[in-house]
Amino acid sequence: MSGQVGDLSPSQERALAQFRENVQDVLAVLPSTDDYFLLRWLRARSFDLKKSEDMLRKHVKFRKQQDLDNILTWQPSEVVRLYEPSGFCGHDREGSPVWYHIIRGLDLKGLLFSVSKQEILRFNFWSLELLLRDCEQQSQEVGVPGPLPAPWATEIWPPPRQPPAWGTCLPELLGSSQHLRVDTVRVTCLPRGRGREGARRDGPVSLHLASWHETSTPGGTRISRAQPYLLWAVGGTGPPGVSPLSIPLQLGKKVEKISTVFDFEGLSLRHLWKPGVELVQEFFSALEANYPEILKNLIIVKAPKLFPVAFNLIKPYITEETRRKVVILGGNWKQELLKLISPDQLPVEFGGTMTDPDGNPKCLTKINYGGDVPQHYYLRNHVRVQYDHQATVGRGSSLQVDNEILFPGCVLRWQFASDGGDIGFGVFLKTKMGERQRAAEMTEVLASQRYNAHMVPEDGSLTCTEAGVYVLRFDNTYSVIHPKHISYTVEVLLPDQTSLEKIEKF
Repeated sequence: MSGQVGDLSPSQERALAQFRENVQDVLAVLPSTDDYFLLRWLRARSFDLKKSEDMLRKHVKFRKQQDLDNILTWQPSEVVRLYEPSGFCGHDREGSPVWYHIIRGLDLKGLLFSVSKQEILRFNFWSLELLLRDCEQQSQEVGVPGPLPAPWATEIWPPPRQPPAWGTCLPELLGSSQHLRVDTVRVTCLPRGRGREGARRDGPVSLHLASWHETSTPGGTRISRAQPYLLWAVGGTGPPGVSPLSIPLQLGKKVEKISTVFDFEGLSLRHLWKPGVELVQEFFSALEANYPEILKNLIIVKAPKLFPVAFNLIKPYITEETRRKVVILGGNWKQELLKLISPDQLPVEFGGTMTDPDGNPKCLTKINYGGDVPQHYYLRNHVRVQYDHQATVGRGSSLQVDNEILFPGCVLRWQFASDGGDIGFGVFLKTKMGERQRAAEMTEVLASQRYNAHMVPEDGSLTCTEAGVYVLRFDNTYSVIHPKHISYTVEVLLPDQTSLEKIEKF
């Protein structure tokens, strides 16, 4: 059994009842107490009652620390609003909101120089709470028809050739009308001649579920947000003051998951900056711990060759279940997206038909594409770093740090700071194995130059195009008086083999 509402085994039903009893004392401070919410925590811990309870109680503390009950009234700073490249735009075919992330516009260093790490994390928690609120609204707005207002009617235009039969689909009924944009959904028809509460009406009565987006209706109504609406199709006109197509519908199912689209075009070595990656790792850890079972999928589009390395840095911080939801799309990604998201819910930039009111295909009013953070926002020129190694480079000497690269495609990443003055730094590839070589005897990969690392810490990375021993060389040969004390961290970042194989096939 899936562990979802309506698909529970007897043992899972008993676990749910016991879990509710075990956490009775904290139910009042949770955003929801329904079975859907509680089952998320049970599924996340494979219905282990103790682990699920521990997880939920830690979340209660997290909610208090982050003030999640009031977070929707919080306003992020200007730099975060302008340069955090993400946004919520439209819904997938099952009614789930879609969260976009634009990697090419992500300037993690600029953001961390301008605001605290906590504010960036809080912005993402704020976004998640907005998305969950939308899920709740979707659950209320799409489903079985609720009570209708006082009887009124409006005509379908153009009218159907004959009264619809039970089970008729909207495209069969309405065709490709220029006035209506509809999804393929089931039409539920009431008995002929019967309206609300059995009242006699002239003509056929039908209930229709349609998805509308900036569409001019026969009556001139213009709907700017895609939304399911109830269309009571009979002859006649509605009562005064009642606008046609204004009755929300409920889908009859709970919307509790979100879809995510990650546009990885422009991913580069600057995105692998260690403090920035650690921020992303911390976010995914918090996501797994406090928002379990809300991700429907993680759709990856335009993934470059560097993606497997980036993904391998994040993979340890997401569960195996979340990893299975990662979907890497190839060159036909626009066509594949349309299988998951209807065209009127997908921006033109991503292969759909949705635009901003002014016709912008990127939907800039909904998705922030970010960019480089201007330096006038900077509050600092570096972030505090914990280094793995310390060493002294004597006057007139150098220090070599060897790193063996077993296969091409790995990334060599470093950070360092000096004390006592500037320090030279360069990267070389050995031409002979098993012995120390002078700089002139090796192949220069990154030209050696002097860095004021005693004033501003340095960091960098490079993609290793061939296997071999790469040497990070700290150079103090130019100083005949002062030794230099250095602190440094060096890492070899490996690609994720599974995603690497997928990308190589595209």
